[in-house]
Amino acid sequence: MNTKLLAALLTGAVVFSGAETAVSARDLHRVTIKLENNTGYTIRNLYLSDVRDGEWGPDVLSVDELPTGFEETIWAPPGYYDLMLVDKFDDKCEVRDIDLTYDRAFTIDRMDLLHCQGY
Repeated sequence: MNTKLLAALLTGAVVFSGAETAVSARDLHRVTIKLENNTGYTIRNLYLSDVRDGEWGPDVLSVDELPTGFEETIWAPPGYYDLMLVDKFDDKCEVRDIDLTYDRAFTIDRMDLLHCQGY
């Protein structure tokens, strides 16, 4: 292991994408979340928030947009999360209390979005 990375882990701070993030034992283990977009719409943003937080975290998509027919893989510390998708028309879809304590794969289709928007 790189000694600088090891030193950063031991001191409790690692820099990701220019932002300083505190590292806890919970953060050292990450789950994989695969999200496939089959909605017919482009997803512009994906936000995750720990269910205990009252605010959305940063956009976790690694691309500017996730077109329909494509998938994205993200990683997060295991836990229970709220998720919000925003499409290119600024329509929002929130899903609450998702169990992300293990690796998961989700396919979101048009009916999921319509259901989320009350149709």
